[in-house]
Amino acid sequence: MKTIKLFMMAALALMTAACSSDDNDITTPTPQSAKPEGIPFSATIESESATTRTLSESGNTITAAWKTDEEVALIYTASNSTQLVVAKVTANDDGSATINATLTGSPADDVDVEIVYPASAVDETTKKVKDLPTLLVKQTGSLSNISEKYDLRQATGKLKIEGENNSQTASLKESVKLESQLAIFLINAKNGEANVEMNSLVVKIDGTRYVNITKNPNSAQNNFYIALPAVTNKLVSFMVKDIDGNVYDYSKTVTFAAGKYYQSTLSSMTKRTGEFSVSDEKKVCFSQGNLQHQVSTNIWRFADEQWASFTVSNVYSTNSMDLFTWGNISSPKAYGTSYDDSTNALSGSRDWGSNTITNGGKSQWRTLTNSEWKYVLKTRETGGTVFGTSKACYTGATINTDDGNNGVKGIILFPDGVNIASEEVTKSGTVNDVSNYTTTCTSDQWTALEAKGCIFLPCANRRTNGTTISGDGVNGYYWSASAYTTDQAFALEFNSGNLTIQESGTSTDYTSKSYGYSVRLVRDLQ
Repeated sequence: MKTIKLFMMAALALMTAACSSDDNDITTPTPQSAKPEGIPFSATIESESATTRTLSESGNTITAAWKTDEEVALIYTASNSTQLVVAKVTANDDGSATINATLTGSPADDVDVEIVYPASAVDETTKKVKDLPTLLVKQTGSLSNISEKYDLRQATGKLKIEGENNSQTASLKESVKLESQLAIFLINAKNGEANVEMNSLVVKIDGTRYVNITKNPNSAQNNFYIALPAVTNKLVSFMVKDIDGNVYDYSKTVTFAAGKYYQSTLSSMTKRTGEFSVSDEKKVCFSQGNLQHQVSTNIWRFADEQWASFTVSNVYSTNSMDLFTWGNISSPKAYGTSYDDSTNALSGSRDWGSNTITNGGKSQWRTLTNSEWKYVLKTRETGGTVFGTSKACYTGATINTDDGNNGVKGIILFPDGVNIASEEVTKSGTVNDVSNYTTTCTSDQWTALEAKGCIFLPCANRRTNGTTISGDGVNGYYWSASAYTTDQAFALEFNSGNLTIQESGTSTDYTSKSYGYSVRLVRDLQ
């Protein structure tokens, strides 16, 4: 192996500022530009002292400094193959650093060399920086952990080879600066005004997981330090679990830059009300109530209570509506008949969930497809144990029986893994059957079931022929996102004796898109 002395100079710094507001979200902080502190390093051969670099925080600034036993990777081409060399770094008293490397493969003069910190970020087989989700998902949430393994920095320079044979030495033709490839965040979470003591944190960017931190079962903390790649207009989703097992979600399309430090409070986190599997790999939680729309102001909102419905309370009007023609999401009319005539399923900007929902937080809402409705209500094996029956998905129920109006009829959906005893309701009916809405419970009993994550779909009737409301408070009709033809779509329908998820396209298993049906939205979970 040929020994080549390598002399390199590089600046390494991370000094950034973030907004110190107590109530900012992920997009609020305005980061300052990175301020180089001039930590240059030059290499001499056969240095016996090794060194390391660490990150430290002071106020709203993070600073990098070299310390003991640190390594950088050098990647270049020689002898027609990619070479990977690990260089040791030594911190000098003046703040500079010296790296020591023995180059292999007899590189030529003027060859590109990539410098990567930390060396552990490079895959020894591919000799490339590791896939970022694979690299970052092992973060533990501390600043020291980021400093040691995840403060990814890179630079590219050109080798300058001097001398001949065994007396060759190498240097860079020009000094380089190691540029940070990641943003660093100090994350804390709030549910309303209350801080959330975090036991775990999961972060996804456009559905790809980058952070998966879990502490010991009985421990939690106010904040986590995490590193993420820079993004531009990407959906970033946060899932936090507290020490009691409660799960909170926050997601928004955001932009943030590499080499910056953000102190971010997730102040609009939504507490999950129960998890429901809608396929073998996907889970959702339901909105707090049926979708509502005020025509005069074009305001969208969720009903304040799961059982609330304008038709049941006889306040459905030209201005206050909760029965919608299929896919009419932009400017629906209370008694209109226009609809989306596409044969494609509702999604993205064509879904009701794309509207700004005033009490829906900052979550991304959507409509279930008919196959997802079927999975939740018919084929899901992850349902809980209810009234002694396992794999419980739903039951027909009458809730709020103490309200003086004989209660509200509908179906109760049971979340994955819930346990409910017969003693928790006034009367327990048949599980996975409507059975004339036999399960009954008082307002207090329903509140307790709701706290366990149960969902109630009220019999909110339907609107046909533009103006005719029918159902008598004993029938429920809920749209799916799935279309059948240009003027027909699939829906969930139930009455006192039957529950149907339309799917086959027979004469009874689709609905005119001009009918007004209820809409209950869901949010995808991590």
